[in-house]
Amino acid sequence: PFFVILTGVGATGSRSINSHAKLSSKALYASIFQVRNFIPSRNSAACCGTKSAVMPSINKRIRPRSLRLRYAISWSRHVTRNPLGGHRVFSTTPSDQTVQFRHPEAIVDPEWLAERIKDGDSSLRIYDCTTFFGPPSPGSHAPYSVRSALEEHRMGHIPGAEVLDIQEELSEPSSPEHLKFMMPKDFYYLAQQFAKRGLGKNTRPVLYSRGTPMWATRVWWMLRALGFDHAAVLDGGYNRWVVEGYPIETDDKTLAGREPYSPAEPIDVSGDKARPGLFVDAARVLETRRDPGVCTINALKPRIHTGQDDKYGRPGRIPGSVNVPYASVLTTVEVQGDDSKQTAPSSYSLFVDAETASRAFSTVGATKEGENILYCGGGISATIDAFLMHQLGYENVVVYDGSLGEWAKDASLPIETD
Repeated sequence: PFFVILTGVGATGSRSINSHAKLSSKALYASIFQVRNFIPSRNSAACCGTKSAVMPSINKRIRPRSLRLRYAISWSRHVTRNPLGGHRVFSTTPSDQTVQFRHPEAIVDPEWLAERIKDGDSSLRIYDCTTFFGPPSPGSHAPYSVRSALEEHRMGHIPGAEVLDIQEELSEPSSPEHLKFMMPKDFYYLAQQFAKRGLGKNTRPVLYSRGTPMWATRVWWMLRALGFDHAAVLDGGYNRWVVEGYPIETDDKTLAGREPYSPAEPIDVSGDKARPGLFVDAARVLETRRDPGVCTINALKPRIHTGQDDKYGRPGRIPGSVNVPYASVLTTVEVQGDDSKQTAPSSYSLFVDAETASRAFSTVGATKEGENILYCGGGISATIDAFLMHQLGYENVVVYDGSLGEWAKDASLPIETD
């Protein structure tokens, strides 16, 4: 037997927890995790309707590359039957917490996915949703150039996966140059675009990104707007898949005889099946700006929120909005060592547990009773916040699709800085 004494100092003073037992490493990790979430942040943020609220903390963990094992991180797991038809679903929520994600089947881990691939499930669809940013083209009005992950995909991908090009295949064709990722106005068109790539009725898509999960959550949110609720996001994405030692395919080393996904029956968006209200425009944001029942949340980093970085045009934020940076609701796992594996990812991002996510949003004044409008630079990283808020039971969560890419360039729209 031994004692573990953990003491933390938060914004309201010192707190300590003493425990004694024969603890396994897994139980010790869970105890530390619980204490970390018990201590309030030093960053005391304001709430919606007051001066800018900021949640700048970023969660990090260090993981030796030598521990690239499937059970190296002691997260809790649980077994459930779910719309994806699987048994084991990944959860970043310790089992003793009271706040739970209401749709844990929408977050899956590499082990679960590997089992489904091995089982040969004909309804399984796997997509790399990543888009990469580059410097803006000469004379362009856009803050960056974009390209899909097709080149990286050819060098290595999860077996059976295909690339979804969000800009070229899934965005509004008539959008101006500086608004590259707008949700298509014609939902029938979008459903057909997905169907061409094999995603439709009676399919079970798993979406992943390289780096942060924002591209996967963007596609997940678009599918939800179409009324499709059976997609899942791979927690940790491609980077975690590689770090944990799961197999990859390349263009010259693919599964024998595998063909691209066959076209699927399109998602039914007729009648009231679709949810077009999950995306809003600038007029709606402007209309609700002084409404105390609406919380407008900026998912970008604090420097952009405060006006120190003018990446999107005029510096600043939508007046009255608060800040929950998408990085604050992710845990970065940094992988160390092993020079022989220089091509392996150096880190990956996991969603924080439900209790940490809940605290991040409630601290800035978001409520489950009111409307919550999420924005970022182009409607992408805001979907990380939106995805987690939906998981937490916030019923009225919408994404301002144009975000600062539109707002900051329109001089007729108000903007504020610190």
